[in-house]
Amino acid sequence: MNLWESLKDKKYFRTYFLGDAKMNLRESLKDEKYFRTYFKEENDSLAYFDKNLSNNEIREDRILPVKEAMYLIKYHMMIAKYSAGYPLEEVKKDYMDILKDLPLYLKDNPELSRRINIVSMGILFEIEDEHFDMLARFIEETGEKEYMFDYLIHYRKPKWDVSDKVQFESVFGWIKKATQMSKSDAEAFLAEYLKSKWYSTHEDFYWYDNHKSKVNGYFGYWCFEAGAIVKIMGLDDSALKGNQYYPYDLVHWGDNE
Repeated sequence: MNLWESLKDKKYFRTYFLGDAKMNLRESLKDEKYFRTYFKEENDSLAYFDKNLSNNEIREDRILPVKEAMYLIKYHMMIAKYSAGYPLEEVKKDYMDILKDLPLYLKDNPELSRRINIVSMGILFEIEDEHFDMLARFIEETGEKEYMFDYLIHYRKPKWDVSDKVQFESVFGWIKKATQMSKSDAEAFLAEYLKSKWYSTHEDFYWYDNHKSKVNGYFGYWCFEAGAIVKIMGLDDSALKGNQYYPYDLVHWGDNE
């Protein structure tokens, strides 16, 4: 039985992507048909790579790049599951799998949006200290000593030094600006920034405008770092509810526990 067939046997897969079950999409740029196709294609790709690795059909010098490609597929699928309406418990399971292999496959990757997403989601999912400590060590070992990472990590590790350094000011400078405001000012700023500026500042990122591509590569546009900031600062995010980039229900993970 290949990976795709085994996935079809899983209860969560039958619930969300087979039969007449209705998806509770968290975003509006793509429909159920798109996500059904997306998950099938990505799982087929994982099964193909897995088969070739198991059969020793990958050259030794290509094994790590193939595993890195599989890791990236899983990372994209995790976010796509959030977009498609998976229960947060299921998204968290995938997140923890991503986190486990983080040092192996993301250490030399310079793409900052993946790292900021993973740190932010760790805060939103309220992961255990041992896992967050590993995440903090990873950020430290990759040399990412700058404000946006330090601010987030400091929330869970109060003795963590916070640098004033900001890389890519035009893309990430808003994080420092927002977190140094009063609560009321930060609430108004975040609502306006996510509405009118956040997406456009990522024009040079690999995922920008993916929803327009003929290839099924779109997995969702989410500003998880805004959610982490709201949680850390204890902001009222009622003005952000309904914003297409704001993960409202993830921010309120555990509110009723």
